[in-house]
Amino acid sequence: MKKYIFTSFFVLICIFVYICSEAYIHYAITCCRSFIAQNREYRMMHKNVDKICSLPNFKENTCALFDNFIISHSGGGINGYSYTNSREAWDYSYSCGNRLLDADCSFTTDSVLVLKHEWNDNLEQTDLPMSKSNIWIDRNGQTRYNLLKDNKMDFRTFMSTLIHKNMTPQSCEDMIRYMQTHPDLYVATDMKRNDVVAGYYYLVSLAKKMKAEYVLDRIVVSLYEYSDYDQVKNIYPFKKFAMRQYINSPHNYYELAEFCINHQIRMVNISKCYVGDKGIKEMIKKGFLVYVAVVDDFDEFEQYRKNGFWGCCSNLLHQSDFQK
Repeated sequence: MKKYIFTSFFVLICIFVYICSEAYIHYAITCCRSFIAQNREYRMMHKNVDKICSLPNFKENTCALFDNFIISHSGGGINGYSYTNSREAWDYSYSCGNRLLDADCSFTTDSVLVLKHEWNDNLEQTDLPMSKSNIWIDRNGQTRYNLLKDNKMDFRTFMSTLIHKNMTPQSCEDMIRYMQTHPDLYVATDMKRNDVVAGYYYLVSLAKKMKAEYVLDRIVVSLYEYSDYDQVKNIYPFKKFAMRQYINSPHNYYELAEFCINHQIRMVNISKCYVGDKGIKEMIKKGFLVYVAVVDDFDEFEQYRKNGFWGCCSNLLHQSDFQK
C-alpha cells in the first residue's frame, strides 16, 4: 500500500514538473520570438539612419502655426475628462492660450462627419453596459474603455446626447464655424485611417458650401501613410501637414525624413517610447519640429524641450504655462 502511494506521488510530481517545464519552455520561446521581432523592427527603423545627415536642412519658417508647442489632445482635457472633443473643452483650451487643437473626426451611421475619437469610447453617451475586461491602457499610457458592442450613432442621436451628461458634442460644421470666429486657431484634423479620403473630401466640400474655404489654410492634415499625401492633395491644396511617425508604414527614419523634406513637412508627431531613438535625434538636427504624444506632466515636457523636442500633444498642459 505504501509502495503504491509513493509511486502515485512520484508520478504526480513528474507530471507537475513536466507541465511546468512545458509552460516554461513555451514562455521562453514566446519571449525569444518577441525579442527577435523587436530587434528586427529596430534594425528596419534605423536602417540608413546615418544617411539622414546627408539630407538638406529645413529652412527657418516664421509660420504662426509653429508658435504653438502644445497640441490640445482631442480638444484638450476638462474637468478630469479626456477624448471629449466637446465645445467646452475647446473653449477651455482656447482660454488657456492653446491655439492648436487636435480634432478627431469620424463618420456617423448616416455619413455625417463629427468630432469623435472612437465610437467605442465610453463618454456616457450611451446606456450600453461596459465590461471591466475591456478597460485597457493604450500605447500612450491613457486609460481607455471599450463597450461590449459597437456604439456608432446616427447624426441626430450623437448631437442630441451630451458627453458625460454636461458637455456639448460637435460636428465638422461646428468646427468650421468655430474657426471662423477664432481666426488665430489652428486645427490638426485626425481622420480615422479608413476614412482619410472621404473625410477630407467631406471637410473641403462643407467648407466651400459654407463659404469658409479660407479656414482650410489653418487645417493641419495629420498623415498616417505616405500615400495619403497625394490623395489629400488631389482633394485640396492644403498647406500644412504633419506626419505620425509611430503609425506611418514602413517604420524607417531615413525614409520618413527623406519623404518629409521632399514634401516640406516639418512637423512630426511621435509616441514617447521613441524619444530616445537615434533617428529622432538626427531629425531634430535637420530642423524637424518633433511633437511628443501624450505628455501631461509639466516637468516631463520641460525635459523634452531641453532635449530639442519642439512640442507635445497633451490633455492637461497649456500654452500659457510655458515660456517660448
